[in-house]
Amino acid sequence: MRHVFYRQYLHPAASVTSLLDDDYRTNGVQIAGATVGTHSNHGGAYAVFGTQFRTMTLLNEPTIGHRADAYALAAEAAAQSPGFAPPEPGAVAPEFAAAQQAASMLLLMSAGDGASFRFVWQVPLSDRDGASYAAFLDAGTGILLSLTRVDVSSSPSCWAKTATQYPATGLPQNDEGVISNRSVWASLQSNHDEFTHEGDHMTADGTIPTIQIFFGTNEPNFACNTSTAQYGMLPLQTSGGVPTYTNWTSPISVPGKAGGDAIWFTYQTMQAFSDLGWYSYNGLGSWANLVVNDLSGDYDNGGYIIPDFPSNYAPTWAVQIGPTSSCKYSYASCLDFVAHEWGHGVVETTADFAYDTTTGAQLHEGFADFLGHAVERYRQPDGSGPERRDWQFGEDNRHLESGNWVSYPRRRVDVFECVTTPCTSPYTPKFSALFHRLQSVNDTDAHDRGNMLGVAFRLLAEGGSNPICDWPLWDGTDCDIDVSAISLTAATRILFRTLTVYAYDTMDWEDIADLGKAAAFDLYSVCPFKNGGLQQAAFNEAFGAIGYPGTAGYYQCP
Repeated sequence: MRHVFYRQYLHPAASVTSLLDDDYRTNGVQIAGATVGTHSNHGGAYAVFGTQFRTMTLLNEPTIGHRADAYALAAEAAAQSPGFAPPEPGAVAPEFAAAQQAASMLLLMSAGDGASFRFVWQVPLSDRDGASYAAFLDAGTGILLSLTRVDVSSSPSCWAKTATQYPATGLPQNDEGVISNRSVWASLQSNHDEFTHEGDHMTADGTIPTIQIFFGTNEPNFACNTSTAQYGMLPLQTSGGVPTYTNWTSPISVPGKAGGDAIWFTYQTMQAFSDLGWYSYNGLGSWANLVVNDLSGDYDNGGYIIPDFPSNYAPTWAVQIGPTSSCKYSYASCLDFVAHEWGHGVVETTADFAYDTTTGAQLHEGFADFLGHAVERYRQPDGSGPERRDWQFGEDNRHLESGNWVSYPRRRVDVFECVTTPCTSPYTPKFSALFHRLQSVNDTDAHDRGNMLGVAFRLLAEGGSNPICDWPLWDGTDCDIDVSAISLTAATRILFRTLTVYAYDTMDWEDIADLGKAAAFDLYSVCPFKNGGLQQAAFNEAFGAIGYPGTAGYYQCP
C-alpha cells in the first residue's frame, strides 16, 4: 500500500510576497492543518482523508516577513513571559541560534471558523535549562500568541553552583592501554559539600549542543526530587588538582568512569549528527541530558527516557545508562550503544513510531541500530580491539562468565553470536539478532527484528549478500541478491533522510525501500541527466536481501 500526503500552500499576491523571505515567494505559505492523505493499493485509490480549504479570508498582513526578525522578536517576547527562563547572554552558540532561526516557519493558521486565517510565525526556542519551546508570533503585530514547552528537561535545582567550565579528565572504562584519556569539562563548583566539581560539559566549538550529566540515586542528600525521579549533578573529586571522572566508593558509589565515557560518546554522537546537518537529537539543538545510575541500579542496560515513559532515576528527555556492581564495564563504554540510545531521540522527534505496537517498536530499534552503527563507523578508526569500528554491537562492553571478563556483544550484524544479557546469569545460548523476515518468524522481539535494518545498512555501505547466507541451516532465500555498494556516506545520508523526512508513524517494513528511493532521488539525482538510479537500485537490493523489496518503480526526472 502506498501512502502519499499533500500539504496545502497559499501563493499570496505579489504585494504580500514582496514582504517575505525568498523561499516563501517561490513555494508559498503552508496552511496549518491542511493536509490530504491518499492510500492506494496496486494503482487504485483505497482511501482519501484530510482537510482542504477552498476559500479563505486573510485577517492580517505579514509585516514581519523574515525569519531573522521573527526569531529576534519571539526571543525577546519569550524572555518577558512568566515561567520562561531565557538563556544567559552568550550561552547559545551562534550556530544553534542560526539553526533555530532557519527552522522558524511562517504559517497560515485558522481563526477557528475554517474560513478566516492569520499569518503566524512558529519559532523554536530554548530556555536556560535547554528545554525546547514553540513560540507562536502574530506576523502582523509581533505579539506573542502562545509559548508552549515541547520537551521536559532537568529541574533548575539540579544545576551546579556555577556554569563556569574547567578542563576535566575522563578516564575510560575500557582502559586496555590503547585508549587515551578523554578531554571533557566540569563545572567549577559543586552543590555537594564533599566534592569540588560537578560533571558537566559545554561544547566550545558550537557544533554540538550543551551536554549535561546527572546520576540517579537513592540517596536523598544527593538527589533532586521530582514527581518521577531522584537524580543530581554528577559530583567529581580531584586528582592532582584536576577534576576527574574516575571510580570511587566513598561517600557514595558514583559511576565516575561510566560518566566520563557517556559524555565523550555523546559528544562523538552529536558531532556525527552535526555532520549530517542535524543539531542534537531533535535537530533543534536542545540540550543533551545524560543519567548514569549509581551502584544501586538494578540492571546493566540503558534507555531513552521520554515524558510518556518516565524513569525513577532520570529527568525526562535523557539517555540513561545503568551499570551494576557485578559488571566490569557499563554500556557507556560502547559508542554504538550510546549513539543507539540518542538515535531513539531522533526517531521519537521525527517519525515517532509507536513503541507500543509490534512493528513500531521494531522500526524504532532498527533505525536506532542504524544510527549506532553509523556513528561508530564515522567516529572510530579501523583496527581490532576496544574502540575500533566494526559491525558488532556493544562489543566494547564486558561480561563476567565463569570468573573471566569476556566480551559478548548484544547484537551483531556480520555473524551469529550467542549472548547472555545479565552479567551474572548462567550462560544461555540464544540468537541475538535476526537477519531476514523469514528467519524465526515467531520471534517478534523489537531488538531482534530491528537488527534487520542494520543488516540492510551494512549491505548498502559495503555490498554483498545477506550474512545469513553463510549460515548452514539457511535455505538460501534471497541469497541470489548481490547488493551493489553505494558507500558508507551515501548509505548514511539516504537512510537518515528516509527517517527524518519520509518515515511516518504508521509505516511498515514494506515501505522502507520505496521511501528510501525517494530520499535517494532527492540526494543523488541531477535532472535531467540522471535520476540517482544506482542508489535507488541499491535500496531495492538491500531491502530485498532482508525480504522487503520495494514495490514501486524508480523516481524519474520530469
